[in-house]
Amino acid sequence: MNIVARLNSALIRDGLESFPEGGDWKHTDCCTFGRIPSRGQADWRPISHLRSVGGVYGVLLPAYLFSGPQTIQLHGPNRSRVLFEFQVQPHFGDLAVLYVGRTTNLSQRWRGHLTPGKRKDGGQVKFGMMDCGCCGSENDALAKLQEHARIVYLVLPGPENAANRDIIELALCSRFMPPFNVKSER
Repeated sequence: MNIVARLNSALIRDGLESFPEGGDWKHTDCCTFGRIPSRGQADWRPISHLRSVGGVYGVLLPAYLFSGPQTIQLHGPNRSRVLFEFQVQPHFGDLAVLYVGRTTNLSQRWRGHLTPGKRKDGGQVKFGMMDCGCCGSENDALAKLQEHARIVYLVLPGPENAANRDIIELALCSRFMPPFNVKSER
């Protein structure tokens, strides 16, 4: 059986107009995932209801954590290096949109951002913070994320919402120009 994904212009428009905390957008502060004292591990129970649930999300951080222009080295075509310079601008009070993503499993995707791991495992925000010099180590980046980051998300479950998730992610990237969404050219 084939599932049909269709663009829903009303859903997309409402999602874009109400970002980041209106309409059906929800948020969680990363400090919510504090440590379970007896195990010394992050407590993911607050987002257990988002296992295998699709959606679009943004990672917001205070702009003051990024003073002045920042630079990240990108891998360009033919093994060239390209310096990407950006300045973090606040969008909502002092919060700036640093990354926008879409996924079929919000819980799993956020764990990739908020736990140690390799670049291939996700974590664009923590590695972006390290690459631009905002944080000197992965542990430092993770500590800043846990202390300061807010994740805003719109639940759009199922394969039938694949196109809607994609368009909302692209539109939010176009609107807010999150620097950690900038990728290398291939």
